[in-house]
Amino acid sequence: MIVEARLIKRKTDDGLMELEDHVPLGRIYRVDTHSRRVWNCVHIPSGRVHEKEMIQLYPHQPCGWLPVELLELLGAP
Repeated sequence: MIVEARLIKRKTDDGLMELEDHVPLGRIYRVDTHSRRVWNCVHIPSGRVHEKEMIQLYPHQPCGWLPVELLELLGAP
């Protein structure tokens, strides 16, 4: 299902993923709720491996994924 999602924060709680400061809070994205999955990620500066639940932006793009915890899904069941 394609829904809108509002950016509610720029950095994950553990600080291992963050968006640049110029990305405005409140920005609306379209996301594909069927794409939600947990990824094994690597924090490049520290080499620390961590898991994040990610969701794909719509329309689909090769690098179009965001951590779910940065978003408020609007109209999603």
